[in-house]
Amino acid sequence: MARLANTSTTPYEFWIDGEGIFALTKINAPDDLNHFSITFCARNFVSVRIRNLRVICINTVKVYFFLTIKKPSTMLLKSFPIIVAGFLSAGILLGQQKGNVPYRKFSVSTTFLSLTNFESKETNLQHYEFHFGYKIAPKDRIELKVATWKLFEPLGIPLWDEKFRKESEWYPGRVRESGVGATYQRLLWKGLFAQIEVLPLRKTYFDKDDKKVGNGFKLYTSYHVGYHFKFFKNRFFIEPQVHCNYWPIDTNIPPEFEEVENRWNNYFLFEPNLYLGVKF
Repeated sequence: MARLANTSTTPYEFWIDGEGIFALTKINAPDDLNHFSITFCARNFVSVRIRNLRVICINTVKVYFFLTIKKPSTMLLKSFPIIVAGFLSAGILLGQQKGNVPYRKFSVSTTFLSLTNFESKETNLQHYEFHFGYKIAPKDRIELKVATWKLFEPLGIPLWDEKFRKESEWYPGRVRESGVGATYQRLLWKGLFAQIEVLPLRKTYFDKDDKKVGNGFKLYTSYHVGYHFKFFKNRFFIEPQVHCNYWPIDTNIPPEFEEVENRWNNYFLFEPNLYLGVKF
């Protein structure tokens, strides 16, 4: 930045919330004007305009200002650095609130169902599920999904059906399903996202005496729409969502289990869910 000739400078320097620093230099010119040169460097910054303030140059790391005040009072000259610090601090905070938050690529999350395994033995799903995610692009995330649960009734019974969780529809035992799968999530608008999951499952059938009676295989898929809320500088997040589940492949079902399974569809519509996670 070009400066006036034959000037002396008086620098002021301020730290702002650990995010950056700006240097304010007063330039004493030969006329009645007082000139201030302000240089600001910060990781996150939102430029603001105030009266008599003119932006000279903006790039990715520095913002340069040139301010002219005609015949300022002594009080204004003494308080001006504090005023500028206030404007710039407000700009930084505003920038953080508008989405200039740290970019974190890795995540670990789970469904709230993993925290609700306190029911009686007959209806406890023993549901545990974890997602290990990696953000491959600003709007795209892939995940490795590890899940296990133990069913006491068919998955295809709708939530709104009167027979949902009724003992008349229970299996003659339990079915343990466990697997490792993949997830792809795409941000559509702000926090709104769409997601697809594919989870191959190994099935183990147990009778009422908890003795193993067979093995099977299920290909489980789900299709999600939800919203991503982030907190504490993008460190934590929650994702309320609704998904539809479909399992086109389900093999080697023992006859006594198949009799119950055949009463219901091989899909489940509009399941509400809530995921909680941490990023790093």
